[in-house]
Amino acid sequence: MADAVFMFLLAGTVSVVLGVDLRVSLYDSQTYPPSAYKNKLYYLSRTTYNNYDQASYWCAWNGGGYPAEVDSTPELAFLEQYLVVTAPSTAMVYISGTDARIDGRWLSQRTGSPLIIFDWAPGEPNNSGGREDCLEMWLRNQARFNDGPCANAPENRYVLCEKDLF
Repeated sequence: MADAVFMFLLAGTVSVVLGVDLRVSLYDSQTYPPSAYKNKLYYLSRTTYNNYDQASYWCAWNGGGYPAEVDSTPELAFLEQYLVVTAPSTAMVYISGTDARIDGRWLSQRTGSPLIIFDWAPGEPNNSGGREDCLEMWLRNQARFNDGPCANAPENRYVLCEKDLF
């Protein structure tokens, strides 16, 4: 048993076990500590990206998740608190949401469903330069929402991932 635990730690993998026969493996060197809310596991990348598609791919590759989708006000409060405690204080963090098709009409990239829960930072969304079509949480503003570039971002973004547990 001790050998198995040692090998587990040596591999650098965090396994989160929630419920019966449910296991999600995350590489602890690539994620900040994960946290669960209701039937979802949330984890934040340590790596940053300058486009949403790369960030989304990272979620799928690391843990089988997708960029977090905010479905309720209590979930939003949980995510804001998680990021304030977990992320670097100046981080910008991709989550699911785009208004690329129709400016001001925010949809989930994964499902195409309209988004209805927002907590915008002051002065946002502003579509600065006419190229801010992706939703992000901005730690400089207590993890409130900002519209940021989906590609070729001048500053790299982390990604907050969500994984359905059951």
